[in-house]
Amino acid sequence: MRTTKMYDTFVLREIKNAFEFRNGILYWADGAEGGKCRHNLNDDDHAGYFNREGHYRVQLGGTEYQGARVVFAWFYGRWPRGPLKFKNGNKQDLRIQNLEEKKR
Repeated sequence: MRTTKMYDTFVLREIKNAFEFRNGILYWADGAEGGKCRHNLNDDDHAGYFNREGHYRVQLGGTEYQGARVVFAWFYGRWPRGPLKFKNGNKQDLRIQNLEEKKR
């Protein structure tokens, strides 16, 4: 699905406002309107969940996103240009140093 540049800019700004990144996990920022994710059964403030395939997912503004892509966007201020590779092979390790854009 293609999005407009203006929408991308808006979503990227919202990602920075809504989330904090600590210890390899996205958390709701203080005052973020995202609230608790419906999949988050713990009573903490982490923003997403790991799906059956082991990938981290987060929801923002009613849209669900791949957590690794959101982490990349949070750090670099842009969406990855293609798929992401987990350098150590662990798809639950969302530390920025473990994420790399795959070469096309």
